[in-house]
Amino acid sequence: MKSLKLACAAALAVAGFTAGTANARPGRAPPHEWGPGWQRWQGRNYGHGWAGPAYFAGPGEHHGWYHWHDSWYENCGWRLRHRVREWNCY
Repeated sequence: MKSLKLACAAALAVAGFTAGTANARPGRAPPHEWGPGWQRWQGRNYGHGWAGPAYFAGPGEHHGWYHWHDSWYENCGWRLRHRVREWNCY
């Protein structure tokens, strides 16, 4: 019974993450020059210790852009490489 509760909790957590990323702003796919395996980053819900680009929904000229490594980008992409998420923005 305990393992069933854990399985249900895990399924709800995955469903919540999927729903959160589905509400993100639309963007373009990463450029073909990046190679295979890249996905467009659409998320904007970040937990403690987040290491990827942050979506900016505030007012001003960068509304709808991503802030990452002290720069602003209109689009960001990610891929898994050796079980680690790799980022690239343009």
